[in-house]
Amino acid sequence: MKEQIKSRLLATVQSKGNLGKSTECLARIEWLKSHSIEWQAYDLDDAHRSIVKRYPAQTKLITVAGPESAEQLLRVFRNAGRTPVQIMDARAQATDEILRVIQRTHFLSVAADQGIRMTVFIFPYDDLATMQNLEAIVRELGHAVDYVVVRNPVKNPTRMFDGSGLQSILTDWGAVEITMPVLFKSTLLHLDELESRHGRGITWAEAIGNRDLKLDLFARGDLESFLADIHAEYDTIAGHLLPTNLAVEVQPKPQTTTQTKASFQGGFNFSTE
Repeated sequence: MKEQIKSRLLATVQSKGNLGKSTECLARIEWLKSHSIEWQAYDLDDAHRSIVKRYPAQTKLITVAGPESAEQLLRVFRNAGRTPVQIMDARAQATDEILRVIQRTHFLSVAADQGIRMTVFIFPYDDLATMQNLEAIVRELGHAVDYVVVRNPVKNPTRMFDGSGLQSILTDWGAVEITMPVLFKSTLLHLDELESRHGRGITWAEAIGNRDLKLDLFARGDLESFLADIHAEYDTIAGHLLPTNLAVEVQPKPQTTTQTKASFQGGFNFSTE
């Protein structure tokens, strides 16, 4: 009988920053909200606070620094399973500490006994240190977790990953891939400006839906398109993101194309006569 997963812990744990990890995490949260999935997040990046400043009611800030960092991380793993989906958004350079706590507490075997499954998000990048970091993560966690490979072609070339032994073993273990759509830099700047103007974190759904906030119209359109595209990708990999009973309820939406171009019979007449 296929394993029944009761809860998911979705985690980004690799060390390198500036890969689009928090951007992807914010998009994933909006996807969970669109399906009315109950979730809890842990923001391990006390410098940027990308998650907690936008979702303070559902997010706990965990400081991973100093002698108490392992104890702080232990809170995340102790609480796994309290909601159908838990999210851990790690800061850069936190990999070793996270893996140490997982190993020391035998978290993966404890979680498996309770029907909890961890999904790790992998962001390939053409950098030797990054690839070695990913290899260390996969070597430590093995096939006791699921993997989602996130390609971000605008920012992260992946020639070192493509065709590598690491890609091969992840494929053998059932890893799935998604590709992040383009989100214009100007859109992110407009969102930052919006939060600065209002003095608080603003979720992307609110930025789009609350016209009183006066988000730039082109930024709103770009953000709507970005979320629609990446949410369609999440729908196709719901089995890696949700507990078993909730994943079966998510059906990928058929691709629809809106015809916006005019249809002309014949050609234009450019004659000046």
